Amino acid sequence: MKRGHLTDQEKANIITAYQTDLLPMTEIARKYGMTRQGIYKVLRRADIETSKKLAGNLTVSCALCGSQVTKHRKEIRQSKHIFCNKDCYYTW
Repeated sequence: MKRGHLTDQEKANIITAYQTDLLPMTEIARKYGMTRQGIYKVLRRADIETSKKLAGNLTVSCALCGSQVTKHRKEIRQSKHIFCNKDCYYTW
């Protein structure tokens, strides 16, 4: 699975995939023919926080009322719409 060195553009794409697209490291690794540990090293060298406790929770807006709510990145990846509470969910 060795590929050699990544270009700066590939590193930027990996960072975008992790931070913006919220893809898990294993999925990014599969896309680039690398290991999860290799992706982890790229992110750490770019000073991207990867610990589940610190980087796991993100602040997003409720799909209905727009209020800010903190959700785990896994919940955000798995849901089309994020809601702050059940009232917003059922109103949607």
